[in-house]
Amino acid sequence: MTFWQSISRSKENEHSVRRAEAFLTVSNVDAHIQERTVLTDISFASDHDRIGIVGRNGSGKSALARVLAGLIKPTSGVVRINGTDVASDRKAALRLVGVLSAPPGPESRPC
Repeated sequence: MTFWQSISRSKENEHSVRRAEAFLTVSNVDAHIQERTVLTDISFASDHDRIGIVGRNGSGKSALARVLAGLIKPTSGVVRINGTDVASDRKAALRLVGVLSAPPGPESRPC
């Protein structure tokens, strides 16, 4: 084993000890807005610094971003940021996170 492999392995072990789950964890999330189902059984986990949400109009991108930011409480399921349930303690969960939403560009406007 080389010196660099040793450091790499010790950092991996250090990381796994600090956090057992991913930085962002979405588990079985359903969401309703004004009695309309906008998200159904969404689950994923990510340790990435940044994530992007892409999809067609009406596919639930904004609804998912609002749930991740704690602006909409999921009807069921849980969103955790760094182990903290966003619905229970939004302020603590969002200390390390920012949400950026951009308006559609000119290419997405109807003719």
